[in-house]
Amino acid sequence: MMFGVQTRLLAFALAASAIVSVLLAVHLWGRSIGIKHDAKRSAPIIAGLQSDLKSCQVNVDTLTVSLERQNAAVEALAVEADERTRRANEAVREAQEQAKGLRGKIARLERAKPSGDVCEASRTLIVETLGEDR
Repeated sequence: MMFGVQTRLLAFALAASAIVSVLLAVHLWGRSIGIKHDAKRSAPIIAGLQSDLKSCQVNVDTLTVSLERQNAAVEALAVEADERTRRANEAVREAQEQAKGLRGKIARLERAKPSGDVCEASRTLIVETLGEDR
């Protein structure tokens, strides 16, 4: 026995270490080639996806502008609707006041009972009614 147990164990450990190192190097080399191959294969896919992303961003920008325009139009319509409602309410109030006044005239006309000459009483009532309209 030329070599002792320790020497043989040391030689075995060095050989095993060398084999593991070679295997690791081959694995890493193969992996780097695989990564390069994957990068070449996926480059067109990535470019297509980037193009799709740009297209989507343009669409989002366009839709955002359109939405802002629509929101502004809706706001303008809301303001216009509020103004129309205010004017309509005002017209209703005026019509109610006018109707109240006319109801008073109708009540006065219904209460008028001519005495004496009916024609003269009618003329007086007409003059008084017309005088109120002025």
